[in-house]
Amino acid sequence: MNSSAIEKAKNYIQKWQQVQALDRAEDVNVKEAVLIIKELLEDSGTTKLPQRYSKKEFSKDSHYYQLAEIIFNSANKLRNTYTRYLENLEAIEIVLQNNAYEIYKLVEKERKPIQEVIDVLEWALNDGFWKVNILSARKFQEQYNELRIQKYGRYDPDPEMTKKLVGIFRALNNNPEYNPHEGAKAKFIEAGKKVKEFFGPREIGTDQGIEYLLNCLVKNFIDKSQIVYPGTLCSPNTWDILMPQYLAEIGLD
Repeated sequence: MNSSAIEKAKNYIQKWQQVQALDRAEDVNVKEAVLIIKELLEDSGTTKLPQRYSKKEFSKDSHYYQLAEIIFNSANKLRNTYTRYLENLEAIEIVLQNNAYEIYKLVEKERKPIQEVIDVLEWALNDGFWKVNILSARKFQEQYNELRIQKYGRYDPDPEMTKKLVGIFRALNNNPEYNPHEGAKAKFIEAGKKVKEFFGPREIGTDQGIEYLLNCLVKNFIDKSQIVYPGTLCSPNTWDILMPQYLAEIGLD
């Protein structure tokens, strides 16, 4: 530790105390004093402890703690995320307990099966993109559903319906080669549910319903030189406003 820096900081502190008493700050370079004190703290190795998320304690042999350690080690290896804590065992333990708490919430509160959580985490930490983005259990918890979908695939209750909706999207955008990625595919799956929910009570078959949807989108978007996105097919605006208006115009509602 730099002894001259200590002396300089002490002098500034004394001046500042005097100024506080006299209520006169103009004689003291407070900014410089703060920088010196900050430098002293860094030189002394002082580490601010992270905040605890919960009072709940997790044993080191619990699944939650062990998964927390895996995330901690991976994040530190790839991004040096927790390097500043490595010489402070108390800080490391707080980080691990926080990570364990996030895994606990995922399993106990969101009701995710523990083996599934283990498998999804293992997959994510071996994925080129996700392994450098999952730097904490909180991030893992936030992205869990998307990670699960990418690992296992997105469940599609009616693949034939989805295929037809992708077909009309290709036609609307004049792009016969279009192939939806996972995120876009979810929109088409949701649109398929909307078709059934909207046309089922009206006793209109799904093929006819898809044709009405196509015509509605052409009228409200293509004819107005506006772009149709995958999300357009399942948006509240399409199904709560445009489709009822379109059916009313053609005398079906």
